[in-house]
Amino acid sequence: MPYVERLLQKKLALGPDTVTLRAGLNRPNISYASLDIVDTVSNFRNLDFLVPNNYRPPMLLWKTMVFFDTQNMSRDASRYINSKFPKIYKDLGISRHYHSGMSAEYFEETYNSFVSDTGNCLIFCATKGASTVCIMPFRLSLYHV
Repeated sequence: MPYVERLLQKKLALGPDTVTLRAGLNRPNISYASLDIVDTVSNFRNLDFLVPNNYRPPMLLWKTMVFFDTQNMSRDASRYINSKFPKIYKDLGISRHYHSGMSAEYFEETYNSFVSDTGNCLIFCATKGASTVCIMPFRLSLYHV
């Protein structure tokens, strides 16, 4: 690890006064999971566990991030997940996609809806590049498809 730290300091031109924070990845407000995929990753039925068949608010859904390899997969998965909700909830944006191909307005709106305690977005379907976004003030489940 010291080699990697020295390499990063050099590549990022970090001075001797740089503060380094070290912490483990284990957090009480984050759950990690990996799932066995049935068929292919584009079979979004693999995500059915995210929305109970009998979902009705005020049932609790944990804020969840699901990471995908492509922008199309994140968008299509989000649409699929929203289709699982009862009709009156389908257009609320409970599941939203998030990737660099979106407009700045949608990007910001989606992020703000997910991090806000009052936002509608509870399931955040993102490309892997979004994993660098800091979104942690609540219980969160992370999945990579």
